[in-house]
Amino acid sequence: MKRKQTYHLGLVKGTGNVQCWANGHRAGTLVLQARRSVDFLSPSLWKYLGQRETTKAHLQEHKAELLAAFNKQYATTFTRLLVD
Repeated sequence: MKRKQTYHLGLVKGTGNVQCWANGHRAGTLVLQARRSVDFLSPSLWKYLGQRETTKAHLQEHKAELLAAFNKQYATTFTRLLVD
């Protein structure tokens, strides 16, 4: 099992536009960014979730639960979660 690391987590809404950053994804997509430095989060960040000790593999394994929790907490209807 990989050792947990501290990541800064942020959410980016997909806009449907084709661009270089995470907002080039479909409009129904929510991108969960996990970065070791807050400076490397997307400039089009929607929500900053703070620092968490986790692994990207753990986030990937629990995508369905995370998507349901984000939709409930923020009253949204995203259909897809990408872990980046």
